[in-house]
Amino acid sequence: MLKPMEHVNSLDSLIQWLELQSEKKEYDYGDPNQCLLAQYYTERLGRKAAVSVHYVFEGGMRNLFAWCFGIPRPIGTFPSRVLGEHFDWIASGLPRTCGAALQRARMVRPYTARSENEQKQKEFA
Repeated sequence: MLKPMEHVNSLDSLIQWLELQSEKKEYDYGDPNQCLLAQYYTERLGRKAAVSVHYVFEGGMRNLFAWCFGIPRPIGTFPSRVLGEHFDWIASGLPRTCGAALQRARMVRPYTARSENEQKQKEFA
């Protein structure tokens, strides 16, 4: 089930998901199909996702490659989304385990609370 992106891209959502993973679970940052964020977005969005440094490609590698090489795709099969704030920094750090990524996510939490609260206030204004 597709969830609203403001929730999928929220640091709280990523932290919640990381808390459910094994701390020792390792991931390959260089694999756009199985990296930490591809696993996260695939589970949260309910459909296969591939991830580049800045974008999420629903539909997996087929849509990522099409975008990279300018291959035309039918409208609606190519939705790319911008990664959540700090997500790439959290995933790219060492060591590359879910436990270490969770620590990095919690470390940046104080720096994102203000921007997330400002975004919520804009939604209700």
